[in-house]
Amino acid sequence: MEASYPFILRRPERSSRRQAPGHAGGGHHLLAARRTGKPCKWTETRSESLLSGHHGRDQLQKLTLAARRDGTVTGLKVELTADMGAYLGLVTSGVPILGAFMFNAIYKFPAYHFTCTNSPTRRGPTPTAAPAGPRPSRSSG
Repeated sequence: MEASYPFILRRPERSSRRQAPGHAGGGHHLLAARRTGKPCKWTETRSESLLSGHHGRDQLQKLTLAARRDGTVTGLKVELTADMGAYLGLVTSGVPILGAFMFNAIYKFPAYHFTCTNSPTRRGPTPTAAPAGPRPSRSSG
């Protein structure tokens, strides 16, 4: 989308400046700024965010920990139920399953069991919150 802004605005790329490059959804702001001749800012309300935001996903997590009397942890069982919303994105149903690699990432349990149930609801869409893959801002070197 970002690459198409000069085409949409019918102006060279150097003639407009974006305050938050790489942030999706800024095209409407650029069109409004062009029409009014002034910088434009839009801030969603909490209600709008709850209805249409996709960054948060409800999850019910039931964790069962097995341990000895001396405090040694011998096992972890995770039962996860994930809210999928009413409209699935391309990889929506796979995102909660990534938790299987996160629950036992810090500690190595002798026994580990993970189950995930994806549950459709009447809520808004739940696409991935960020693109997969390495991010330059989070990479070293």
